Amino acid sequence: MQNNSLEKIAFFFGSFNPVHLGHLAIADFLVCELGFEEIFFVLSPLSPDKKNIRKELLELDKRKAFLELALKRNSRFKLDLREARQKKKNFYTIDSVREIREEFKFKKNEKTNLLIGSDNFFNLEHWYLSKELKESCRFWVFSRNLEAKEKLQKLKTNKFSLDFFQELSWNLIKAPVLEISASLIRKNKENNKSYRYFLPQEVYQQF
Repeated sequence: MQNNSLEKIAFFFGSFNPVHLGHLAIADFLVCELGFEEIFFVLSPLSPDKKNIRKELLELDKRKAFLELALKRNSRFKLDLREARQKKKNFYTIDSVREIREEFKFKKNEKTNLLIGSDNFFNLEHWYLSKELKESCRFWVFSRNLEAKEKLQKLKTNKFSLDFFQELSWNLIKAPVLEISASLIRKNKENNKSYRYFLPQEVYQQF
């Protein structure tokens, strides 16, 4: 891939536990509304920032299979298994970002686009080697709920100040808010409540 097209690709890290329509809708918004050419879904076996849900994680092979089903109908969506292939106890985004930048031949002054939810974004300062992430990446942030959307809008217009975010390269994605979460899907399934239309049909049939 040539350097002049690197600004048109983005990487979406997550445990995808399971992948749902909210994930796909926001990725599709980047393609259709913001002109991105490819979105790489980077499957993380574990999430060091969500240790409390590790016991709730579906098997890695199942999450991988669900992603394959969900992404196959859109040629712009790619499955990235660089983390899934590794045998580690902890996975840090910066390790994969370094690998991606080397693999795709990013120049030092070029930013790597990361798609990130508001919950993770507000906690970004506490991520492992967050300063290097700040220097290497541009963050495309989507709202998990209306409250988070309002907070992001205030942050973007500098109505309140947080030092870490002052020189951070980031964009607020002005997409419709879909309050769908993997935890809600798992909970509803366990309690025999509605979740069918939160998932791609192919995933629902196998879930």
